[in-house]
Amino acid sequence: MPPLFEFQLTALGRVVPWGGSDNPNLHWFGLSDGSYWMNVGEAKLFEYSGAAQALGAPRFCDYQVARLFEDVLEIAPYVLEEVPRELRAFIEFEVDRPWDNPWHAWRDLPGSLVADDEHADLLEFGATWLGQRTLDSLYLSPPANIRMWSDAKNVYIQWDNRKRQFDNKPTWSATAGTHALSREAFVDEVLSFHARFMSEMGHRVERVIAGELPSSIRIDLDGLVREQRERSASADRNVLVRSPGTDWARVRKAIARLEELRSET
Repeated sequence: MPPLFEFQLTALGRVVPWGGSDNPNLHWFGLSDGSYWMNVGEAKLFEYSGAAQALGAPRFCDYQVARLFEDVLEIAPYVLEEVPRELRAFIEFEVDRPWDNPWHAWRDLPGSLVADDEHADLLEFGATWLGQRTLDSLYLSPPANIRMWSDAKNVYIQWDNRKRQFDNKPTWSATAGTHALSREAFVDEVLSFHARFMSEMGHRVERVIAGELPSSIRIDLDGLVREQRERSASADRNVLVRSPGTDWARVRKAIARLEELRSET
């Protein structure tokens, strides 16, 4: 079975330096240039559709792998924090309902119903938890809609890219769906991603230290070694499963008020 988080680093000699011709430089993040995707059952997230590839897109997302790595580590504790049963209806994906339907309805409440200050406060507590379980991809154009959350048993990875288009054609091969895996399996997948990525980046750093890049590319070698060491220690099972402490009582209260206002529109 393929890993949940899969990646391939660009060959070292093909990594394009940052800074242009006047100041070519590279750092740990830049050296992680590559492609990545997520294997969710039969579907692959961050895989461009055949139509998009015919228009010039690569098969998989072409970006620094460190970006996905950072975002996964950031979102993981929220993903593993169990969503209370009575709030799951606001995060569960349903194929016959638009993506983020509750959020859009709350955001678009008319000013005649709710004052700006109250509206902002309600959205902060009523909707922030949704964003904390949404995998960031706004650095892509267009991005992908991917959300991850859990109940007491499973982690659910859900996506809806039906409206994400590239030149009026579907951007992503995975249009809409849900993939579930156990909470323990999700933690194992995150730690596996960390271990594999750190191993490959460790070898890459060793090659850079050995002088495999042109001397014209400026690199802080000491900083590179230090960052590799720090990032290698950045994932720990206990840290991943530590609850971020969402104030669910305030979330419930805010959503109750938002839904009350929504019913008046």
